[in-house]
Formats: sequence, C-alpha cells, structure tokens
Amino acid sequence: MLLALYGLFWLLGVRHNRRRGRLFLMAFNDSTGATMSVHFGPDGRGFVAYFEPAPAPYVYLAVLFRPSPPQTYWLRPLLLHRDRLYLRGILTEPPRNELIWTRGRIPDRAAGHGPRAQLWQRKVHHTTNVEFELRGPNSGALENGFRALHMRFSPLLLRVNLLGDTAIERRLRNLHAVDARNTPVDLQLDLTAAKLPAEEIAALVAQARALGRAALLG
Repeated sequence: MLLALYGLFWLLGVRHNRRRGRLFLMAFNDSTGATMSVHFGPDGRGFVAYFEPAPAPYVYLAVLFRPSPPQTYWLRPLLLHRDRLYLRGILTEPPRNELIWTRGRIPDRAAGHGPRAQLWQRKVHHTTNVEFELRGPNSGALENGFRALHMRFSPLLLRVNLLGDTAIERRLRNLHAVDARNTPVDLQLDLTAAKLPAEEIAALVAQARALGRAALLG
C-alpha cells in the first residue's frame, strides 16, 4: 500500500514538473525572436535550455529550471521554495559596471580593505529594504535596472549578480553551446519558481537584458 502511494505521488510529481517545465519553456521561447535550444528536458527533473541566438547584449543566455523532486509531490505546500529558476548569461564583452545582491546576505565587499574594496558602493533599496553593492564608472543605469527588477519580482528573487569573471575566455563570448552548469558567466539571476507565472517570463527576460545593457555602459 505504501509503495503504491509512493509510486502514485512520484507519477503525479513527474507530470506536474513536466507540465510546469513545458509552460516555462514555451514562455521563454516566446519572449524574444530567438528559439530555445534544449539541452535536456523538460521532464521530472526540469530542463536546461539556451537561447539560439542569444538576445543582445548577450552572446550566451541559458535557463535552468529545477523543480522539487517528483517523489516529494505530496509535500509541495511545504517545499515550494525549493523550485528554482536560474538564468546564466555571458555578455558580448566584460561588464564595465557590476552588481552583487543575495537574499539574506549582508553585502561586505564595500567594507573590505584594499583599493578594490574602495571601488564598491553599498546601496539600499528602501522600498523593498534590501542592500546591494555596485561598482563601475557609470553604474546609475544598472542601479535603476536592479531596482525595477526587484520591485517586480522581489518575493521570488534569490540572487542577482553581474560580475566580470576573469575565467571567461574571450573565445567563449563567440560560442553559444557551452555548458550552462559549469561555464563561468557574467549574469547570475536566481528565483524561486513555484509562484512565478509563466506570463511574467517575457518581463523577466526583458529586465535581464536591460541589466546587461546597463552593465556595458562606459
């Protein structure tokens, strides 16, 4: 009996995750003029896909959907926060303006020591009461873009990082089919996905692109 119930919940979980993944994938596919090239899924584990071609100002923009495990379907009301949606992007060139924010973490780069720490500015989004850090010669547009993103998706956002990574080789900026899970990236945008309407995907992509453009301003 218990084994049968476990099997039933597992099947329901797989069906739910696959349906949710397909909705997200269709929404991403309709969000730009690009086509989503699927690495795997959508299935009970979610999916990994990337835009082909990547929308400007990115040369690579990938999406990873990681739902709660199918066998935990009966616990979904308690595990909604475990559904995750990740966007990973590589810009056409290294970002000139950078931003760091992680939910529940106090920004600390501006409080560090040395010349590089002095380049970071700690900011406060008073409407949502979050702290984030910026640096760059023209970071005003990036700050405004983050504030707009946070105003719209605040309850769902987990992390927004736009950082130049020295491990990104120039050749990677001319490739699309790189491993979304292991490739160093400029953009990291993480959300809880259980309560994210698929209708909001286009706005999410538009704001990710706006952040990218702001990061490239000199």
